[in-house]
Amino acid sequence: MEVSASQYARMRRVQLIVGRILLYAVVVLFCLYVLLPLYYIFLTAFVPGDKIFSQPLNYLPQSLNIERYQEIFDALPIARYMLNTAFLAITSTLIALFISFLGAYSIARIEFPGANLVMVGLLASGMLPAAVTIIPLFQMYQKLKLVNTLQGLLVLYASGMLPVTTWVLVSFIKQVPLEIEDAAKVDGAGFFSLIWHIVLPVVQPGLATMFMINFIAGWN
Repeated sequence: MEVSASQYARMRRVQLIVGRILLYAVVVLFCLYVLLPLYYIFLTAFVPGDKIFSQPLNYLPQSLNIERYQEIFDALPIARYMLNTAFLAITSTLIALFISFLGAYSIARIEFPGANLVMVGLLASGMLPAAVTIIPLFQMYQKLKLVNTLQGLLVLYASGMLPVTTWVLVSFIKQVPLEIEDAAKVDGAGFFSLIWHIVLPVVQPGLATMFMINFIAGWN
């Protein structure tokens, strides 16, 4: 039996709609499978203790209890802790990005003996286990009176972010053709204008990536 073009198009459209509905149904079921346990874990923070393990499980409680959070905020200065953490994470990330960008640009653009050795050293220092440096750092911080201070944590976080951040930014800066920078210099662009208008737009993805990675590391 021959099928006309309009009938074939209609059948094809129905097949696409049915296939899309089945795909969405599978995606929704998978999301429920993944998110439902997380939702229940979140819910246990607001449900009274005697109802957490009640059977059957109640995913729609009639009331929410925030006494646990009130007890925590009354017992500890949680807001101050979170403010300190946010300050350390953001500030150390920005400092690391600024210093790493300058260092990466120097390594990528200035030809000097031992440039490859510097890159290997950066990579090796980033792979160094933290346990190896704990005792020397503690002794140094004691002499500098930086133990249990925000300044000490800021220096520690920022310095720990430098090796990997510099390594990543070097590869992004090398993607900028030297001819473009030379043309900008011929047109009278200074160093800061060259960095701001030529290099930074190209390395923005790398800066954004390392900002997120370093911020998460600093927050943790």
